[in-house]
Amino acid sequence: MICRKCGRENEPEAVICGGCGASLVKKKKNKNTLSVVLCLVAVALVVALVVVLLLTSGTGGEVELPVYEAKARDFVTAYYFNDMEKLEEVCQYDLYGYMESWLDFGEISDSCTVRTDSITACTEKAELNGLSERISYYGSRDNVTAAYEVTVEYEAKCGGRTLSGTADVTVGEIEGAWYVVYYEGLTD
Repeated sequence: MICRKCGRENEPEAVICGGCGASLVKKKKNKNTLSVVLCLVAVALVVALVVVLLLTSGTGGEVELPVYEAKARDFVTAYYFNDMEKLEEVCQYDLYGYMESWLDFGEISDSCTVRTDSITACTEKAELNGLSERISYYGSRDNVTAAYEVTVEYEAKCGGRTLSGTADVTVGEIEGAWYVVYYEGLTD
């Protein structure tokens, strides 16, 4: 074997050069290990990118709430801001008419924060019939075909006072649209 450093001829089985002491064993480059590491890093980056895109696609980074939960939160916020347009949008018509007749337009909230505490599906036919009956108290008879009771925690600041607590807001589906059909627990 010829030494690449000094050019001396060595025995075929020699591992070091008899003239200069340089190694005669060829170093193997492990291209496989480097390729595997690079592939794993690339896969991890692609997976992370896909997860980020799925979590933020179309929502500006926010998770979109189910319609009944959003209606319940909007209702509580509109209640404390005395926002009759929003109340008309989220409430079943006759409930809105009933509220319009007594809602206090005096002190309007400076701020109102809400968060969902719990959601319970109304699944029994008797519950849905009871909601339909309750709505008829306000004027008309609409059939509630699905409903959720959403417990909303709220904190509203009105001038120097802070009103806080939980409200149970029942959101029902009537003719394919969702409306607030009943509520209790809001503090005036």
